[in-house]
Amino acid sequence: MKIETIKYCACGCGEEVKWNNKYKRWNRFIHHHRINIEYKKLKERKPPLCECGCKEEVKWCNTHKRWNKFITGHNNRGVKFPPRTKEHCENLSKASKNRPPVSEETRKKQSIAHTGFEHTEESKKKMSKGNKGKIRTEEHKRSYSKAKKGVKKPPRTKEHCENLSKALTGEKHSKERIEKRSKGISQAYLDGKMNKTIRGKSGYYFSNKNNKDLFYRSSYELVAYELLEQISKVKSYETEPFRIQYEYRESKHHTIPDILITYTDDSKELVEVKPEYKLKDEKEQTKLVAMKNYSEENGIEFSIWTEKELKIN
Repeated sequence: MKIETIKYCACGCGEEVKWNNKYKRWNRFIHHHRINIEYKKLKERKPPLCECGCKEEVKWCNTHKRWNKFITGHNNRGVKFPPRTKEHCENLSKASKNRPPVSEETRKKQSIAHTGFEHTEESKKKMSKGNKGKIRTEEHKRSYSKAKKGVKKPPRTKEHCENLSKALTGEKHSKERIEKRSKGISQAYLDGKMNKTIRGKSGYYFSNKNNKDLFYRSSYELVAYELLEQISKVKSYETEPFRIQYEYRESKHHTIPDILITYTDDSKELVEVKPEYKLKDEKEQTKLVAMKNYSEENGIEFSIWTEKELKIN
């Protein structure tokens, strides 16, 4: 006989159970609610450690009602994937080229989603470790330059410029960063990567004595080249021949002299072309002292060419 009383589920959910006609009694649980007790017991236990071996505790998965095996992103640790074949790379490039262009609405949504997002210190360290020592091949550099050619970046807004100035004000670079930056820029000058022509300020001048084009970075340097072509004692001259290390404000920097002249008697002279007003600058003075010391150590004469030497009014 069915007793007319209300029975509730034993899992503690507070819902009424049904009468079981087969066994002539009230059910103890609602269908699938028996598992909830087992899940609660399992959830109350101490969380297990990640199976990758990092010794960190995993999180509870509400969808599958169990403890995760790995922390997010740790499941591929120690797994070595086979190198990508040429066909795979070609298919990826074709797929990326055939993608429809991203609309402005999606770009706005992406920008809103990423505003205020900051990487944690752990993720920053991991990213720096992953990028350290990465050597890009010449093919990769060429393909990257081809992809970026013709792509014009939108002009910076006033808000963007203000945010950049706020972010950079008061920023102090470390000694290592200053030294590394100075070394990299000076090497770029020596390799000719900084030879960009600006109307009226820089360009190329063909030297008969050197039988090649020489790059000048100022109108003063152009006048200096023209004078050297006229002097009969000059055998040849080299522009931006090498870099010289010097110290400024307790950090190492690098400077490149303008011209190294070789005379007919095989004697050499190092020349720095500068306007007179720049000689008062503290940093310029330290550069000139470093050049002078280098010249004395290597038995080379050193001179500074200003408006007076170049005969510029």
